[in-house]
Amino acid sequence: AVVSTQSGHYGRDPLFVQIYIELVLAGQLHLATDFYYKFKNRQEGREEDINELIRIKSKEGLQINSTFSHYRTSKYVVKMCKDSFNCLLSHLQDNLHVLLLNLINMHLFVDVFDGLPKQPSQLALS
Repeated sequence: AVVSTQSGHYGRDPLFVQIYIELVLAGQLHLATDFYYKFKNRQEGREEDINELIRIKSKEGLQINSTFSHYRTSKYVVKMCKDSFNCLLSHLQDNLHVLLLNLINMHLFVDVFDGLPKQPSQLALS
């Protein structure tokens, strides 16, 4: 399934959810909790869903949670200009952020466009 992040239905940062879930599934609950509290205030929209995320503490907890179980099987559309996308990939590769690269490959569909970066309101129109 492909879900557009422009709809606002699941907020604007599916990677926040993916990173938390990935840490939980790797048995790194302490790191997952630290990550959650460090970055949860930066998440836009669906505040009740983000608050529910911290309740997932295991693979079994993820499987019974219908709100977040779809994150493992869906790809989210993210629109980026070509220069921004190339900078992002270069930064992640240069700094060996393999987890983020894998999460982007598995869970995002990056819709790359030519031109200058756009504001979120401009992206909704394109």
